Amino acid sequence: MLLGAFCLIAILVMGVLGCVSGSPIGGLAAKNVKPVPLTPMEQAQKDYASVTITYQIGDASEVLDSDRILSWLRENEDGSVAFDEQQAKAFVKSLAEKYDTAYTTRTFHTTSGHDIQIAQGDYGWRIDQEAETAHLLQLLAAKESATCEPIYAQTAAVHAKNDWGTSYVEVSLTDQYLWLYKDGKCILESYFVSGNP
Repeated sequence: MLLGAFCLIAILVMGVLGCVSGSPIGGLAAKNVKPVPLTPMEQAQKDYASVTITYQIGDASEVLDSDRILSWLRENEDGSVAFDEQQAKAFVKSLAEKYDTAYTTRTFHTTSGHDIQIAQGDYGWRIDQEAETAHLLQLLAAKESATCEPIYAQTAAVHAKNDWGTSYVEVSLTDQYLWLYKDGKCILESYFVSGNP
C-alpha cells in the first residue's frame, strides 16, 4: 500500500512537470535555446509598426500612418533595408497638390461687391518638394512619431481660402482707385494714377 501511494505521487509529479515544460528534460533544455535573430526587414517592420508622421497645415492635418510607411520599405541587394524615395516624393507631391496656393486661380470679392478671378501672380503657399522629401526621410530615419509643418519655398499671410488674410491693398486699374485694409477694416481709400512699368 505504501508502495502504491509512492507510485501515485511520482506519477502526479511527473505529470505536472510534463504539463509545464513538455517533459522534465525538455524544460531544462528549453532554457538553453537562443532566439532566432530577426532579418533586417523584420526588424524594420518592428521598428516602424507604430510610427506616424503628422503634418500640420493650418487647421488641417495629414497623417502618414504606419501602414503606409511600412509599404515604402524595400530590401536592397545586400540585404539592408531602406525607404523607397519615389514613394516619399510622391507623398510630398500629393501634399503640394492639395495645399499649395501659389500660381492657382483665386476668387476675390472686391469692395464694389463683385467676385473676380485672379489667375496671375506667384503669391501664396508653395511647399519645397525636394527639401521636404529629404526632411521626411530624416524624420523616418529617427524611427519615432513626429508632428511638423512642411518646408515651404514661399509662404502667405494665413492658411485659409483667402490666404492673403485681412490686411492688404486692393487696387482697381480700371477705376484707378485703391483701398487699404488692415485687420479687415478699410483704413484708407484713394484715387491714384498708374502707368507703364
